[in-house]
Amino acid sequence: MTMHEIRIAEPMFFCGPNEDNRILVRGLGIINGSPHFMVANESYLVEVLQPFSVDGEEVHQLVVIQQLSNSTLDELVSGEGPVAIARVKPGRQLAAGDVFVPYDMEYWAIGWIETR
Repeated sequence: MTMHEIRIAEPMFFCGPNEDNRILVRGLGIINGSPHFMVANESYLVEVLQPFSVDGEEVHQLVVIQQLSNSTLDELVSGEGPVAIARVKPGRQLAAGDVFVPYDMEYWAIGWIETR
């Protein structure tokens, strides 16, 4: 499993579990967007190493979506790049290969992911 660091740019004043804008995550694999909804065909599912709260909801998993049209998901998984980030809703747990729908997550942040 690949380890990554995600830096949150927006929301601007996000303060994570380490008292800064950085979140350490472990890659779980690729998930697929449902063709019945307007979501990315493929996204990268990661597990948060130190869960944190957003709007009173504990966050354990994030869905990372490529931000630039000229970047690929493979580049984000093995390298770095700008990303849109959704948090998986409480009570829901996704696994590599799952098909997700918008009800599984909430779009939440914009940031940068890099391999550690």
